[in-house]
Amino acid sequence: MLTTSKDKNIWFFNLLLLGVILFKNADVYQDYVFGKSLIIRGIGILGLMLFWYSYFKLPKISLGQLCRNPLLVMFIFIGFVTILRFDSNSDFTLYRKMMMGSYIWPYLMPLLLLVKMETKYIKFCLYWILAQMFLDLFFLAFNFQTIVYSSTIVLKLGRFDAFIINRFSVAANLIVAIAAFGLALSKFKNKWQVLIIGTIILSLVSSMMGGRRSSSLLMILCLFIILCSYLKSKRKIILLVLLALLISFSNWNVVDSLADQFNVMSERLAVNTRDGTETEFYNDMEWYDWIFGKGMDGTYKSLSVSLDDKLNRNLIETGYLNLILHGGLLLLIPYLFFLIKALYLGVSKSKNIFIKSFAFYIGLHLVYLYPGGTPALDLRYTLLFLLINFCITHYRISSSEDFDISKKILKN
Repeated sequence: MLTTSKDKNIWFFNLLLLGVILFKNADVYQDYVFGKSLIIRGIGILGLMLFWYSYFKLPKISLGQLCRNPLLVMFIFIGFVTILRFDSNSDFTLYRKMMMGSYIWPYLMPLLLLVKMETKYIKFCLYWILAQMFLDLFFLAFNFQTIVYSSTIVLKLGRFDAFIINRFSVAANLIVAIAAFGLALSKFKNKWQVLIIGTIILSLVSSMMGGRRSSSLLMILCLFIILCSYLKSKRKIILLVLLALLISFSNWNVVDSLADQFNVMSERLAVNTRDGTETEFYNDMEWYDWIFGKGMDGTYKSLSVSLDDKLNRNLIETGYLNLILHGGLLLLIPYLFFLIKALYLGVSKSKNIFIKSFAFYIGLHLVYLYPGGTPALDLRYTLLFLLINFCITHYRISSSEDFDISKKILKN
C-alpha cells in the first residue's frame, strides 16, 4: 500500500513514464507491427490519459518560485498561445492532432519544468528506458527483414512515401533515450552494456539502410557519448588505439565496403535536400512571423516538394526553424536558454557522473536542433525536459551518488 505522499509521488512518476511509453509505442506498433486496431488505439488513449493525470498529481514548484523565473513563465505562456492559434480548416481533426505526439504536445512540454524533480525518481527513468529498449528490439526483430528489403527500393521511389521512409528511423527515435545514461555505461554490468550498444548499432544500421541521415547522426551521437564513458580507462584507450591502427593498416577498403552495404546512404550523404525548402520558408515568413510564429497549424508555401508532399507544409525538417514556424523566436529562445543552462551546470559545475551524462544527453539535443529536434510527446523528450529540470536544480549532488540504481544493473 502507498502509505506516504512520497510513495504516491513515486507511483505517479512511474505512471507518467508508463503513459508516454504506451502513447508512443501504440502509434508505432499499429503502423508497423500489429496494424490498425481498436485495442492498440485504446492503449494509446490510455497512455495519454495516464501521462496527463500523473502530471497533474505530481508536486510542482511554488507560484513564488515560478514568478522568480520570468523566462520559464514566457516559455509556458508562448506554448499555450501557440496551441490557441489553431486553424479550424486544418487537414487534421482534433482527435488526430491529440494522437500525434508532434502536433499539440510539443508546446506543452515546458510544463514538465514545473515538476519538483526528486533524486528518487532517477532510477525509474533508467528502468523505463530499459523497458523501451526491449520494445525497440521487438520492433527491430519484427521489421528487420522488411527494412532490408525496402532499402533496395528506396532509391527507385518516384516520390516520398512517408510510411516506407519513416520505418527506417523508428528504432533510432525509440532507443535514443538510453543516451541519458550513456556516459555512465561503463558502470553497468557487462550484459547490459552489450544489450544497449547492440540495440543502438542495430538502430543505426536500420537508419543507414534507408539513407536516413538525421536518425543516423542521432545514433552516432549516442555512440559518441558511450565512447566517452570508456575513455576513463587507460587500458581501454590503448585497445581503441590498437583497433584504429589495425583498421588503418589492414587491406580492407572500409569506405567502399560501407558504401556497398549502405548504398542508399552513400547516394544521399552529400545531397542537399533542404536548401530549397529552407529558402521557401524564409521567403514566406514576415517579420512578425519570426517573432510570434504562425501558431500550431502554421504553414509555409513550398513549391519544391509540393508534388511529393503538399504546397502548404506545416513542418520543416530543420528543427529550430520548425519551432520558429509555430511559436517564433519567443518559443525558441527560452528553449535554447534552458538547454544551454542545464548543459553548462551539468558539465562544468557537477562532479557526479550521472549528472554529467544527463548534461551530455541535453547537449545531444542542442546539436540535433539543426537536423531535427522538434519536441514531441515521447519518452525521449519527456526525459529531456525532466532532466533539464533535474540538472538545473540538483547539479550540486555528491559525486558518489548513484541514485540507488539496482545492483542488478550497476557493477558496484
